[in-house]
Amino acid sequence: NGLATTEGTITVSGTPTFASTIGDTQRVSQLTINGATTFQAAVRTNALTTTAAISNGTTLDVASTSSIGANITTTGTQTYNGNITLSSSSSLTGGLFSFSNVSTSGAYALSLLPYSTSFTATQSLTGLTLGSTLTGLTVGASGNTAAITLPNIISIAGPINIYGGAINVNNNVTTSSGDILMRASGTFTIASGKAITNSSGNTVITTAKFVNNAGSTALSNTNSGASKYWQVWSSNADPYNVSTGDTVGSLAYDFKQYNINYGASPSGTGRALLYSYAPTLTFSLTGTVSKTYDGYDTATLTSSNYSVSGAVDSDVITYNKPSSGTYDTKNVGTSKTVSVTSVTLTSVASSTSKTVYGYSVAATSISGSVGTITAATANVSATKTYDGGTTLTSGQVTITGVTVGANTEVLTYTGTASLSDANVATSNKYVVVSSMTLANGGTGSTTGLASNYNLPSGAYNATSNRATVNTANLTVTADNQTTTYGTVISTGTGKTSFT
Repeated sequence: NGLATTEGTITVSGTPTFASTIGDTQRVSQLTINGATTFQAAVRTNALTTTAAISNGTTLDVASTSSIGANITTTGTQTYNGNITLSSSSSLTGGLFSFSNVSTSGAYALSLLPYSTSFTATQSLTGLTLGSTLTGLTVGASGNTAAITLPNIISIAGPINIYGGAINVNNNVTTSSGDILMRASGTFTIASGKAITNSSGNTVITTAKFVNNAGSTALSNTNSGASKYWQVWSSNADPYNVSTGDTVGSLAYDFKQYNINYGASPSGTGRALLYSYAPTLTFSLTGTVSKTYDGYDTATLTSSNYSVSGAVDSDVITYNKPSSGTYDTKNVGTSKTVSVTSVTLTSVASSTSKTVYGYSVAATSISGSVGTITAATANVSATKTYDGGTTLTSGQVTITGVTVGANTEVLTYTGTASLSDANVATSNKYVVVSSMTLANGGTGSTTGLASNYNLPSGAYNATSNRATVNTANLTVTADNQTTTYGTVISTGTGKTSFT
C-alpha cells in the first residue's frame, strides 16, 4: 500500500505502483528510481535520482538536489529547491513547476511540459538558472494558454521552444546552436534592454500581439550565413491600432508581408514581419476630367486624377494610372461618370524602402462622377448675292460642328440671322448671331445636337463665323434711238450716248 513515511533512503526497482504519499510527515532523504514507477499520491524527498520514468503522481517536492535521467510526470506541481543534474535528455510533465535556487548541469535537453493542455497557472522560470551546456529547452506545449515568463538569462547550446498564452521575455535569451521557436497565443513581450539572439539558426515568433520594448536590437541573428533569419508572425486583427496594435520598435526587417498565416511560405527572404492582417487597397478617381465636346466618349486623365486608400504603416503604393478612360456618353454634361480599366498595383514599399507583399486590390476597373464635357463652338458661315440688305435666309446659312470619323455634324437654327455688312467689298464680314438659337440638325451619322454646341461670338472669325456677299449681275437697258452717222445725240439720265 506504499512505503512508511520515516526518514530514510528509498531505492525503487522493477515497475511498482505506490498508492500512498511518499514522505508524508517527514521527507525521504534520498529517493532513487531505477524502474518505471507509478505514484498515485504525493512524493516528498530531500534528494531525487531517476534513471527510469516516474508517472501519475499528484505532486513532487524535492528539497535539495536532483539527478534526473528519465521523464517525470505528475498531475500537480513539481517543486525543485536545489540544483538539477541531467544525466539524460528528460521531459518533466506537471501541472506547474516551481524552482528555488536551482541551477542545471549536464549536456542534455530539458522539457517542462504541462500535464494537461495548459499549465494550471502562469509558468515562471524564476529561481531557475539554466546551464550553458544544455542542449535544448522546451517550456510548454502546443495549445498551452497559460502565460510563460522568462525572468533570468537563458544562454544554452541547443534549440529553444516556448509555448504559452502570453510570453514575457524579461531577460536575454541566447542559443549557440539550433533554432528558436516561441509561440504565444496571447501577447508576446520583449522587455526594454533585452534581446533574443541566435548565433546559429533561425528565430521564429508567433503571437496574437507583438510588443517590442527593446527597440532595434530586440532580435538578432549573428550567424554569418545569409540564409538565417528572424520572423515575427502576428495574428493581431488590427496591428496598427493605436491602442491594441503591435509595437515593432524600429526592428530592421528585410521585407514585410500581409495576408499570410503561420505555416505558409513567405514571398521574401531574410528578416520579416508577417501579418495575417489583410489590408485592401481601393483605387478611385478624383478631381475633374474635362474636355470640350469632340463627338467621342474618350476621356484623358492625368496622374492627379487618381487616389488610393487602404494603405497602412506609411507604406508607399505604386500603381498603374492609365491616361485614358471613357465617359458615360459623348455628350455635354457635368458630374459625368468616367470609367477606367487596368488600374493595377505595381509595387509596395515600406517607409524604409523595404519590399511589402500581401496587399489585395478591391478592383482594377474603377469609375467616378468626375467628368465634365463642355460645349464646342459651332461653325457658322453664310453666303448670299448682294441685294443691298443684311437679312439672311436659312438656305444662306450653314452651321456645322465637329467631325467624327469622316462625318461632320450638322445643325440648324431658329430665329433671325443677318450680316454684319451688306456690301461686297467690306472685309471680315460675319453673321450676327444674337437673334439666333441653335437647333438639332443633320441625319444619321451627321446628326448634331444643339445641346453640345454654343454659337460663336458676334465677331468675325475665319473658322467659326464668316460671311461672303457675292456681286450681283447688272441689267443694262438701252433706249431705241436713231441718228445719222457723225451726229451726237444728247444724253440724259437713263439714256445711252452714241458718238
